[in-house]
Amino acid sequence: MISYIEAVDRLVDAALKYINCPYVWRGKGPVLWSMTGPVAHPFLGNVFDCSGLWTRALLDAGGPNWTMTHSTETLRQSGEREYPPGGYGTFHFFGRNGKATHVELCLDHGLFFGAAGGDETTTAPKAGAFVMIHRVRRMDFLEAVRLPLDHLIVER
Repeated sequence: MISYIEAVDRLVDAALKYINCPYVWRGKGPVLWSMTGPVAHPFLGNVFDCSGLWTRALLDAGGPNWTMTHSTETLRQSGEREYPPGGYGTFHFFGRNGKATHVELCLDHGLFFGAAGGDETTTAPKAGAFVMIHRVRRMDFLEAVRLPLDHLIVER
């Protein structure tokens, strides 16, 4: 089994190739999620929403294919609460009324990695909405969660 830090490193490495890909709600890379399964999107290349980025990176890093089964909220429920929040490799969840609507990975020193700048109304690429590393300035933080990446990502 690999260490948690090594698993996070693999996840980050897998996600880095998607930097600057557009944020599109329900984007899971080359497809969009729908209630009936994956559907082709009319955009060139990969598009992601916040959970789509991390489920695709998990698959690319050698983990399970959660691209069509895990939303932001189900990702949140798949891990253990991290307190105090912060630290490399913790997922920070944001939302309202106790339900997660956004997720980003903490890289440390206040930097986060994720698909950001859009929401459920972002159904086509738009300026300012893409996969990025940035400082999160949101007031709707819910909790930090540590996913069991060291158990999910298989050793290569």
